[in-house]
Amino acid sequence: MVTSEMIRQAKMTMHEYVLAKWLAEDVFSPKWWGFVALIIVSYIICFSLLDKRRFTQILLFGSLMAVSSVVISIFGSNFNLWSYKSRIVPTIPSPFVYDLTIIPLYYMLVYQYSPNWKSFLMWNGVLAGIIGFGYFPALSALKVVSIENWSYFGFFAVNFSFAVIARAVVLGVMASERKH
Repeated sequence: MVTSEMIRQAKMTMHEYVLAKWLAEDVFSPKWWGFVALIIVSYIICFSLLDKRRFTQILLFGSLMAVSSVVISIFGSNFNLWSYKSRIVPTIPSPFVYDLTIIPLYYMLVYQYSPNWKSFLMWNGVLAGIIGFGYFPALSALKVVSIENWSYFGFFAVNFSFAVIARAVVLGVMASERKH
């Protein structure tokens, strides 16, 4: 019988392995610095283009995208659909680069520059395509992510779907706010 203590011990052992690998191979490597630079550049680009008058609304959309990306990441890595081979920080899973920065930041721009559903669906499709068929294959080629039992189309479909849901939620919240 598996006990909670056995699971806790396994988690501690796994963290020790991840930390040892991170210290030996990941932190301060050229790949690590590349991701740090990508994060910094993404924040500079996105926040310089962000409409400050709609900041709260756009940030709500980005926050919903971040939460959905983290949930997807946890689900996918826990069910061995993919695994992270290189990490910015030594956590399991390691969602920071992909889920809390890159994906939400660029989706915030899609949201901002799409005044109606037609343009949003078009640009959402473009960005979901870049993520699913460009970004994740590049991460895989760089040995940052290993796709185990998943497909690039899956990344496309999940990101596209969650962005549609996030936009619907934000528009619903904004409509409710205007009524009151």
